[in-house]
Amino acid sequence: MRSRQAISSLALLQLVALTTVAATWTAVNSQVAYDYAYVTFEGGDYKIHEGQPNPNDKWVAKGRFNNKINETGWSYLWVETNPKGNNDSTQAYAAGLVEGNLTSPLIRLSGKNSWEGQCQNLSSTYCSKMTKFLIRNLIWMKEMIQEKAKTNPFWHMVSLCGVVVVVGGGSGGVGDGGGAG
Repeated sequence: MRSRQAISSLALLQLVALTTVAATWTAVNSQVAYDYAYVTFEGGDYKIHEGQPNPNDKWVAKGRFNNKINETGWSYLWVETNPKGNNDSTQAYAAGLVEGNLTSPLIRLSGKNSWEGQCQNLSSTYCSKMTKFLIRNLIWMKEMIQEKAKTNPFWHMVSLCGVVVVVGGGSGGVGDGGGAG
């Protein structure tokens, strides 16, 4: 009998704890400032829009981003695609545009950290090794996509948002601005 009471008490305590965590998460999350962007695709052209789509907007992908790297060490990105009237390739490319747009400051910093200072002399040992590695990696990914995309779900998805799409869509979203917001 006591073990049932103990289990019931423990279950109640866990429920209270989870409710408290959920309420705290909701309160904190509702005060977070996000950057928003969405992509439309009409007449064969992708267009990046800053902000949230209106209910009547025919968005293909939308996202929100919160960069807290300097405060917590983390950044938070949510990207959603709209399958209604959009094929997988269109959705994947649009998602890359949204991601590239929202995270463009971090993409630039990553490039700066990897290349700037290290590759001012393109023939330096470091720059040469990094370039060769990246080229070999891209070639390998393209070969795997060609070989396996039609029969392997993983490589099918990589074919949509891997070598061609993320490099194309992701870099396409970076543009010359500092991201959304």
